[in-house]
Parts: sequence; structure tokens; C-alpha cells
Amino acid sequence: MSSNSRPHTTNPFWEREGESVSDEQAQRQTHREMDAERGLHLLKVELENMPDNMKTSFAHAQHVAPDLVCDRHLSRFLYAEEYNVKLAARRLVTYWEHRKKVFGEDYLLPLTLSGAMKNHVQTLYDGYLNLLPQKDNFGRAIIFCNPINLLPAAFDNQVRIWWYLVHVAMEDDVALRNGFIIISNARNTSLSNFDAKSVSAICTSGDRLFPIRWRQTHCCHTNPIFPLVAAMVKSVLSKEQRKTFVLHNGNTEEVLESLREEGIPKECLPTDIGGSIIVSPEIFVQKRLAIEGHFKSEESDMKSAVSAAFQVPG
Repeated sequence: MSSNSRPHTTNPFWEREGESVSDEQAQRQTHREMDAERGLHLLKVELENMPDNMKTSFAHAQHVAPDLVCDRHLSRFLYAEEYNVKLAARRLVTYWEHRKKVFGEDYLLPLTLSGAMKNHVQTLYDGYLNLLPQKDNFGRAIIFCNPINLLPAAFDNQVRIWWYLVHVAMEDDVALRNGFIIISNARNTSLSNFDAKSVSAICTSGDRLFPIRWRQTHCCHTNPIFPLVAAMVKSVLSKEQRKTFVLHNGNTEEVLESLREEGIPKECLPTDIGGSIIVSPEIFVQKRLAIEGHFKSEESDMKSAVSAAFQVPG
């Protein structure tokens, strides 16, 4: 993508790099073709042989909350690393170490509004981070960031909101395969709407911890503020994140058009930047409470059925 062909779309961190088929790429192709069941077995062996001091939080989760580290959970990390067992194991244990840092003693609770998020629901209503109901044309989930809604008192809680929204996105199998994108609206923002600590925590976790890939970042209407924070943002982005970081500037129609060219049509975008979706944190919370209550009911019914099946007849 070049700024000549798209005058309102730029990548401020683009660097020319040689591209060639490497031994690592060939190995990844082999890993992708590995039988999923065998891959899961090898991952468990890799985790078993890992030194205890490298997997403290994960091992504790296995002991205290085994439902959270089930085969489906492990398989997600395998898929994210294209069945490279060593990379999957590393991502998995790193994920659990960071989950403990973010949620403290609640890290072994499910990431639901009545679980690990029970004390942070109010922050969802701020509307700083939002999971949009529509995926883009490539089947990627969209997390919309509206910095104008960032409240100083909620800086730390926004990282927990970030974790929660990414996990909600992973409930969609299509998004889990295709990843997610970030769309940020910098219109009418100032430095007071930018928190280096939360931005750093979000950027460093998004591409290195979760079993879902962060595909792109799209920052809209960034001209006034971005030069002031560009160096800091670049410092916390991974190499891949820098390559897929796109600025969209111009009037509303020009920004919408440049997003459409990236596979993100108006129908997928919030009204804040000229799209069709009215973002309502209140409705989102209501829907999540209903969905999570349904999950909890199904889980309870399943446990009751299993318990009844193993009762000794009188």
C-alpha cells in the first residue's frame, strides 16, 4: 500500500524489508499440516516438560480451575501458532502469567461479567473500548476505540476491558480464525485522552498473548495529535503491528472510502466516524449478561447430568 495510490491512507511505521521464503516459513507449513489431535498431545508433553518456574500461573490454573485450561483452550494456542508446539506453549504460559497480573486474585475466574469482570462492569459504560456487532469483509472482529471517552480514573480498568472484549471476540469461531482489527477515532482528542500506560499494556498483550491474531490497526482523523505520540506508540508495537498500522485522514467521506478499500465498509463502522452502527455500551452489557447467563445455565445442567450419571443406584 502506498501513499501515492491512497492519498488519505498512510502507514507511519512502514519500512522496506526483503521478502524471501525462509526455513522458518517452510517449518510453519509443516506444522499447519500436523494432525490436530497429535498436536494437542505434543503440546501437553511440552507443557509437562517445561520447568515449573516458567509455568507457575498456568500450573495453578490446571490445579484450581481445570475447566479454564481444557483441550479447547489449549487448541486455540496451537492454532494461533500454526501448530508450532514450542511457540504455542510459550504463548500459553505467558498468557496465564499476564492474566494473573491483570486480574489479580480473580484471574482464575471465568472472564465474564459475573466472574473476573464483576468489579469492572461500570467501566464498560464509558465507551472507550467497544466490540462492534459486525465483522469486516474478511471475517475479522472489530474493536472500536474512542479516546474522547477515556476517563483518567479508569486507566487501569481499561486494560481489563480490553482483555474481556478480546475474549468475547474469540467466542465467534470465524473471528477466532481470522483475527481482529482495531479502529481508533482520534477526532477532537488531545493529549489528555492518551494514556501511555494503558496503550502500552494493550499493544504488548494484543499480539503476543492471546490465541487470536491482531491483524491491523486503523487510526482515523489523527492529524493534530498523532505526531506528538508517534514515537511512544511505535516503541510498544511489535514488528508485525508496525507493518499493519494505517492512518486515515481527510473528511468523513474520504476516511470512509479509505476504510472501505481496506475491506471495512460503512455498514461495519460506528456513527462516530460516519458509519451505520450506533455504539451502545448499555445494550452490549445487557446482551452479554443474557449470553453469559445462558452459558452458565448450560454448564450447570451439564454438571448436574454428569453427577447424576455417576450416582450409585439405591
